[in-house]
Amino acid sequence: MCPQSTDPRSTPQAGKQEFLRQCANLRHLRQRIATLAYGGPLVEIREQINGVEIVQDVALRRTRLYFTEVPTTVVRQYLKAHGFHWSQYEGCWQRLLSLHALALARKAAELAGVAGTEE
Repeated sequence: MCPQSTDPRSTPQAGKQEFLRQCANLRHLRQRIATLAYGGPLVEIREQINGVEIVQDVALRRTRLYFTEVPTTVVRQYLKAHGFHWSQYEGCWQRLLSLHALALARKAAELAGVAGTEE
């Protein structure tokens, strides 16, 4: 008599579950692609908050912050903690372009204004 396999993945039911999981993943990815496709094209944004210029550079896919003077330690720590890096070549703090990066840049500019008044 042959021993029966105790591996739960070897049952026909497990194969069906795996197939259904993959179909659900595919459906989710198609919905995500449709959402991104209809999100509209990204446009270049330039704005000033508390003397900090925020630039959304679509061509280079970067969100950039240009400070008029060296930001405080608190602001630099915030930028580093949220994925921004200092670009010596560009003379700015930058991160890959996204709506989240733009929101973080605005928050950093507001923080720079608050930190600037405390000193």
